[in-house]
Amino acid sequence: SDVYKRQMGDKVAARKAADIAGVPTLPATPDPVVKPADARKWAKKIGFPLIIKAAFGGGGRGMRVVREEKDLMASLEEARNEADQAFGNPAVFLER
Repeated sequence: SDVYKRQMGDKVAARKAADIAGVPTLPATPDPVVKPADARKWAKKIGFPLIIKAAFGGGGRGMRVVREEKDLMASLEEARNEADQAFGNPAVFLER
């Protein structure tokens, strides 16, 4: 159905649906990360290495692996810019 396609196209919503259904998921931010301070807070909670993922789209666009905290901010900006250019939406989330 269209509702299913919309929900699964939004990776953050898809993760929430998986959690509700009892499907195991990796530690991640519950919502897209917008502010750098929020990214730092969540990265410390989730741990490194982590991956920054575009919330919409796919094919590896808007994704960055971050192995150390010192690389987080630059990778966050790169991923958001690439997601915006590729999918018209800069929303990203962090996942262990």
